[in-house]
Amino acid sequence: MANTPALLALRALGLGDFLAAVPALRALHAAFPNHQLTLATPTWLHPLCGATRSPIIRTSRCSHFG
Repeated sequence: MANTPALLALRALGLGDFLAAVPALRALHAAFPNHQLTLATPTWLHPLCGATRSPIIRTSRCSHFG
């Protein structure tokens, strides 16, 4: 069984960060179409990944320090 290559994008902490990152996430997906794209972001932003039609395959919980 082959492993799928992965990319981890760090990190959108707020709504503005996330929305500003969507074009970059789409560009990453276009440049690396065979990679699984994961975004490390606060849990409350996870539902927005589907709403923006972003290419994110997975979301990963991160903590906000500060």
